[in-house]
Amino acid sequence: VLDQPDSARRSADGSIFVPRPTQALLEVATQRSQAVQTAQKTVRLVGQVIPDLNRSGLVQSLLSGRIEAPDGGFPSIGARVKKGETLGYLVPRVEFKDQSDILQTTGDLERQIALAESKLSRFERLKGVIAESQITDMRIELEGLRKRRATIRPLIPNREPLIAPVDGVVAQANVVSGQVVEAQALLFQIVDADNLWVEALAFDPVAAASIEKASKEATARAADGREAALIFSGRGLTLKQQAVPLRFKIKAGSSGFSIGEPVTVSAPIDEAISAIPLPRSAVVRTANGQSIVWVHSAPEKFEPRIISSEPIDADRIGVTAGLEPDLRVVTRGAELINQIR
Repeated sequence: VLDQPDSARRSADGSIFVPRPTQALLEVATQRSQAVQTAQKTVRLVGQVIPDLNRSGLVQSLLSGRIEAPDGGFPSIGARVKKGETLGYLVPRVEFKDQSDILQTTGDLERQIALAESKLSRFERLKGVIAESQITDMRIELEGLRKRRATIRPLIPNREPLIAPVDGVVAQANVVSGQVVEAQALLFQIVDADNLWVEALAFDPVAAASIEKASKEATARAADGREAALIFSGRGLTLKQQAVPLRFKIKAGSSGFSIGEPVTVSAPIDEAISAIPLPRSAVVRTANGQSIVWVHSAPEKFEPRIISSEPIDADRIGVTAGLEPDLRVVTRGAELINQIR
């Protein structure tokens, strides 16, 4: 079947014929390539959003036990809480055998305390007849018994309040009234949504050192295109997943990110490049993995140019070879043009 004369098609030389109506349908947009400029090179890192360690906290159970709700009920996810606020209660679990031993020991101590109190009372009435040292010894013995009883009593199940460690928003609430939990179970996570960080992994130690040396603002981009400005904070000295961990603070005003959300970090390094800046959307890959841009050489003709490039920032890429200034380069719709056969 022969192609229609007005249908988009790829020629033998690799150029593509795209009629104007098809260009409008694909929403193709172009821009003139600029002159070669000097820009700071950037690297792209894989990272994720983490809470600020100084403005977040976890509420975990110290012992295994049963969860009880406070008078106003458990705080829901997204609710704001204050430091020291009671989020719930934990009734510690004590094994039946231990409970029996505790109750038996407590009963024995109560009997000994009652006898000691009675004996001390008789000694005090006989003061002047018996030696003062006997009265003092009995008081010391009675005080020791009472202290032993006070030590054992906390072992008997009693509600322990679950306290919010910091001011913030409830990010996790893994509790239900009557729920039985084990020791160290995560019950609540409190974070400050206005103070979030990004941890990125640099698999190239040289690049990590260069980022630290440049020490400038970086950019984090989520999968849906949301962006946040970052401020470099520091690098770790211990490898994590065979990479150097880097910490960035999200600048104030960048909201809408969630804890654990994966992001791509574009961080400048201490290295300059000479390149023609283009939007990242202009660069596409061929079937064999080469990077190309599409040049609008005629009203209905597009030609591929194989290029070499380096990232400049989160939105731009620098073409270091394969492209000349003052050419009309496709910046929107390049991926669709690249799929025409």
